Amino acid sequence: MELHEQISLWVDEYVDRLTHLAFTYVKDWGKAEDVVQEAFIKAYRSIHQLNTPENPLPWLIRIVINECRTSYRKTKRELVTSLIPHGISRSAEETYLQIHKNKDIHSAILSLRESYRNPIYLFYVEGLSTQEIASVLDISPGAVRVRLNRGREQLLKQLKRGDENEDGRLHPARGSKVQNTYRG
Repeated sequence: MELHEQISLWVDEYVDRLTHLAFTYVKDWGKAEDVVQEAFIKAYRSIHQLNTPENPLPWLIRIVINECRTSYRKTKRELVTSLIPHGISRSAEETYLQIHKNKDIHSAILSLRESYRNPIYLFYVEGLSTQEIASVLDISPGAVRVRLNRGREQLLKQLKRGDENEDGRLHPARGSKVQNTYRG
């Protein structure tokens, strides 16, 4: 199979998943799409570095994460001015996330520190194993399991806080739980 065809297949198969991952970093749908596009360009240029062509997702995830960090550093140096009045309606991305059935969990994941957010997202949303996450994040599988545990604890605290009534009790129908399990 030619290189162009291979990249095209990867784009078709992984673009949505990688864009959602990028969104957890940049929190802007348009910017997330740009980051993923840049990531595929870099993947095309450096495909010779791919060690496991039968499973390119962890390698592509690593490229997307690096692109997100690069984008963040560039954005941090820019002077941002707001020309949009405060009374404007929410963006399409925010509206989508708010009507999504797991909006509380999703926003709680987005609010986690990066060291917890990445393993949680890669494990539960992308379905990667702890070994694959360790490879992507360049940490040990044990560190991944620790971060998953601590991330779940943080999520549980945030979800409980969000589910409390004004008098401090949990809403009976909204008592969300985060499972404390892991896959090897």
